[in-house]
Amino acid sequence: MVGIRAAMHDDMEALERIVGTLFPKSNFTFGANELYFLATQRKSIIGFSHLRILGHGQRGVVAGLGVLPPYRKRGIGTLLLQAALAYFEEIGCMEIVLKVKPENLATEIYAKHGFAVRKAGPQSLLLCKAENS
Repeated sequence: MVGIRAAMHDDMEALERIVGTLFPKSNFTFGANELYFLATQRKSIIGFSHLRILGHGQRGVVAGLGVLPPYRKRGIGTLLLQAALAYFEEIGCMEIVLKVKPENLATEIYAKHGFAVRKAGPQSLLLCKAENS
């Protein structure tokens, strides 16, 4: 059984390892306007979503979302995205954005949850979800 929960201070070391495993070029951050949701199974972290809140809570950013390879294609990424969207709605974000590589298969999941391309470049897509979409 997979559980989704907000990360706590005690999770930071394990979370930093999983972020480094899934996104080796990224810098792990955990600031005042950031939140992580964790997917866990048997007390192990198997995925995460990284959220940033900007503009006095008006804009939410999905800064990262990843699931370890053995656990992919099981709906865990969708659960993490749904937790992020519910949180952004709860705090009143008017806009939610994320950046993704064009070849990323998760773009289909994002589209199913109301995200649309705002800006396309050769290396990335900026996707946006407005309130009530």
